[in-house]
Amino acid sequence: MNIIAWDKDINAAIEPNRLPVDGEFAQFKNETHTEYKHFYEPVELVDSAIPIIITNVTGALMNSSDFTKITCYENSNIVFSGELAVPDRMYAMPIRRDTGEITLFGVDVVNGAFTVTLNFKTSGVYRYSNDEANKDLPAGTFSIEPISIDVLRSLS
Repeated sequence: MNIIAWDKDINAAIEPNRLPVDGEFAQFKNETHTEYKHFYEPVELVDSAIPIIITNVTGALMNSSDFTKITCYENSNIVFSGELAVPDRMYAMPIRRDTGEITLFGVDVVNGAFTVTLNFKTSGVYRYSNDEANKDLPAGTFSIEPISIDVLRSLS
């Protein structure tokens, strides 16, 4: 498609082959038709989601350096801590099991820092991603790198 700046008053191109600027009329032309409409610069969308930043995990058997892969035993306390730029209060953290079941944990946020203690009663694979972080909230409220938690059967 060919796009050029267009002067509607004189029905002619403003300058040959010049692209329109924000607010000018533009001629949009292809092989089958010509259309005239206001031209608006594309607006780059800014990600306004509040990032959930995990800075530490304790109590796990092992975890990746970016805290996106965690392994622990069932019935053990795993403590996540990090940064979250929201007002001080307790929030619900929904964790989704591979079966689709949701388990809620309480997250305490104080002065932009959060802690949450997780304890899984049964083994399985659990996840926390943007879908869970924004459950019952407007889409894009929070953002997080997806976390996978492998909970192993405890034999003791």
